[in-house]
Amino acid sequence: MTSPQVYPSKINYRPGRVQTLTPEHEILLKQCWATLLRIWGYDVQLSESDIKNRDAFVVSQMVQNMCRDSDAASLKLETKKKRGLFSRKPAASAPVRPVSDKRAKELQNGSMEKYVTTDVASELTRNVYFNIYKQNYANYFMDESEIDSVDVQSIDTFVTATTTFSQTLTDLASLKADFGESASVFSSTTALSRPGFRGKYRQYDPLDLHSAMFKVVKNDLVDNFVLRYIRARKCKYEDAMAMLTKTLNWRQNECPVEEWLLEGDAPSYVAGTNKGFVKNFTVSKSFIRGHDKNKNPLFVFQSKKHFASDTTQAETERFALLIIEWCRLHLRDVNESVDTCSLVFDLSGFSLKNADNAPVKFLTSMFESHYPESLGIVVVHNAPWIFSTVWNVIKNWLDPVVASKIHFTKGFDDIAKFIDPEHIPEYLGGNDTEDLSYPKPSEEHTTPMKTRDAEFLRLCSVRDELYVRFIDATIRWVESTNPEVSSQYLKDKIQISYELSDNYIALDPYLRNPGVFDRNGFLSLRN
Repeated sequence: MTSPQVYPSKINYRPGRVQTLTPEHEILLKQCWATLLRIWGYDVQLSESDIKNRDAFVVSQMVQNMCRDSDAASLKLETKKKRGLFSRKPAASAPVRPVSDKRAKELQNGSMEKYVTTDVASELTRNVYFNIYKQNYANYFMDESEIDSVDVQSIDTFVTATTTFSQTLTDLASLKADFGESASVFSSTTALSRPGFRGKYRQYDPLDLHSAMFKVVKNDLVDNFVLRYIRARKCKYEDAMAMLTKTLNWRQNECPVEEWLLEGDAPSYVAGTNKGFVKNFTVSKSFIRGHDKNKNPLFVFQSKKHFASDTTQAETERFALLIIEWCRLHLRDVNESVDTCSLVFDLSGFSLKNADNAPVKFLTSMFESHYPESLGIVVVHNAPWIFSTVWNVIKNWLDPVVASKIHFTKGFDDIAKFIDPEHIPEYLGGNDTEDLSYPKPSEEHTTPMKTRDAEFLRLCSVRDELYVRFIDATIRWVESTNPEVSSQYLKDKIQISYELSDNYIALDPYLRNPGVFDRNGFLSLRN
C-alpha cells in the first residue's frame, strides 16, 4: 500500500496525533517511550531523573515549524542556544532538579549529532526483543509443532537486511532459555539490572507490558495509541504512564479481550455455549455501520431489544468489549485520521423493562480507564420521558469530557444534524436500507479466514523486523539532542508505523475468526 507523506501532509490529521504533534505532546511522548523502553530493558541512555525532566529532551525541528505555522498553536517556542526547547511548562510538571551533567553536555554538543539510518536495527535492540522477550509474532498464534509443519519451501526465502526467513524459523524453535537466563546475558541492558528505575511500575511484569503493547496495536498507529493516554491525562506524564501501564496489564492479565476478539461470536453460536453472550447478537440489538458527519464509524444500539434477564453481567461485558474491539478495526488512522467511534443509543420504544444500569456503568468505566479518547459523539435518540429517571442515575457516573459529547435528539431532523441521511437506518427515517438482521454463523466461521501457512509466517517475520526497527528508531529519537536529527527519526517512526498498519491488515485474515461484521460485509479493514 502507498502511505501518505509524513510532515507535511495533505491529510487534515486531528490535533494531538503523531502527525500533528505540538512541542508539549512530543516531549511527553518521548518521556513515555523512554520510560517504557527502560522498563523493558532496551538500551536507552537516559537516567530516571533525566526522563522525568522535560529539559532533557529536544523538540523536533519539523514539530517546531508546524507549531509556528499553525493558527491553532497555543505554545510559543523559546529558542535556546543549541537546544531548541519550548518554554511553557505546567507548574505541576516542572523539573525538580537540573538536567544531569552527562545529558547537559550531550545537549550542548547537539549540533554534532549525525543521523544514523534506521533501515537495520541495532544488535542490542534485536537481542532484547528476540532473546529476552522471545518476541515473535507467530508465537502468539502457533505452537512450535504447528510452525514445524509449515512447508517453508512453498515460498521463496524471505530476506531482510539482517536475517533470512529460514533463520527466523530456526530462531522460533531455538529460543528456549527462560527470562532469567536471558537476562544474565544482557544484564547491562535489562530493567532487572536497574530495579530502582521501575519504581511504581514494579507491580507489573515487563514481559506482560511488552507483550500487551505489541498485540494491542493493529491497523492503528503505535504512537497514537500512547498519545490517547497523554491526552486523557491532560498532558501529565506520570498520570499518563500510570494509566497506560494499568491498561496494558489489564489486557494481558485481567481480561482476555484479545482472545475474545480472535474468537468472535461464531464458536459460541455453533457450539451452543455462552448463551447469554450469543443472544445479544441473535436479537439484532446493535450494529456497526456507516459514519457520522465527522467520519467516525457508528455503533447503533436499540435499547428496546435489551433485557437484563437475557444474559449474565459477565456475558454482557464480553459482548460489550468485543463490540469495542470490532469498532477499533473500523478506524482509519493512517489515511483519514479517523480514530474515534460514535455511539447512537436508540431509545425508541424504551421502557423500564429495558433499563439496565450495570452495563452502562461498565461501559463508562471501560472508556474512562482502558479506551480513553475513543469516543466521537454519543447520540441519545428518542428518549421517552420515563428515561429521565434512568438518566439521573447515569449522569453521575460520567466524566465531564464524556458528558460533553452526549447529544439528545428527537426525530429525523435532529439526528440528521449529526449523521447524513445515507448513514441513518431506514427504520429511523434515513436512506440506509441494508438488512440489519444477524447473519448466523456456521462451522466454517469458527476458524480464521485463511489457513496459517508459510505466507503467514513470512508476514509475522516482517512484523517482527518492523517492530525492532520501530523500537530502534524510537530510542534514537528519544535520545536525540539535535532538532533536525530528531525530525528524521520521527519521520522514520511514523513511516514504520504505517508499514506496521499495512502488515496487520495483511495478517488479519490469518488471525481472526470471521465475526458478524465480516460475514455481513460491514467491516472492510483499511487504514
